[in-house]
Amino acid sequence: MYTVCKIKNLTGTILTLHGHEFSVGEIYTIQETVRKSWASSDEVISKIASEDFQIHDGNGAVSGISEQLNWLKSYLPHTTEIEKQPPFAEPLYRTKRSKTSEVLLVPPGATRSVDFILPSDLYVSGGCLIVKNGEFKDWVKASVYDYYSGIPEAYRSALCEDWPTVAEYIPGEWLKYLGEMYTTHDIDTYPLNAKITTGLSLRVTYTAHDGALTYIGEWDSGTTYSVDDVVDEDGQAYKCVAGNTGEALTDTDYWETVDSREVLVNYSLTVKL
Repeated sequence: MYTVCKIKNLTGTILTLHGHEFSVGEIYTIQETVRKSWASSDEVISKIASEDFQIHDGNGAVSGISEQLNWLKSYLPHTTEIEKQPPFAEPLYRTKRSKTSEVLLVPPGATRSVDFILPSDLYVSGGCLIVKNGEFKDWVKASVYDYYSGIPEAYRSALCEDWPTVAEYIPGEWLKYLGEMYTTHDIDTYPLNAKITTGLSLRVTYTAHDGALTYIGEWDSGTTYSVDDVVDEDGQAYKCVAGNTGEALTDTDYWETVDSREVLVNYSLTVKL
């Protein structure tokens, strides 16, 4: 069967997307024969994520970025054959997105993590990690993590890939887009649907890549710093411009402020209802 998929220009200007020129407010029906190429286009995914365009189904607008991307990718070739029904009822799954995005302040060269605590047992069939305000060459990881050390020690080696990491679903991917655009990364549980137990977390780790700078950590008055070392204190990052030990961060002969990445991260999971 073929699920109807349309896309609407939400901007106040004429735009060209994937070879089609959209007038203001135009709703364009993506034909079955080219649906797959639209679904795999980074340009199309980026414009939906930045809310320049919106996906519509046969009944109207699809709400939520993750839901729109999932609908766009739900490509099924047309067939006139009667589908064979399974002998048992198939489980129903639904994509759910976290209600609140988390903000990570990441100094150049540093790595920061955030844990989304999962409040109930979830049977997960894939999902999506969503990042905003990242920069080129930065990278992300996502794993299921034993945040509260709830897995008994006797079972950790059997149940976990590398405790406290239970399972690593995104071992490390470079960001695809620049600036304030969203970038999405698949959480792939294939070939098995995974059960994530209450109290575990989805841990997202973000690294702000910078080949010229070396992140050291929180500033310490007893540490000797070299040029291009980066430290932070009270949420502000500083770069060493002259080697020193214990010189105050406010002394501009030795330090200058640098901007940290202010990265928004969120996720959606396709879970059994």
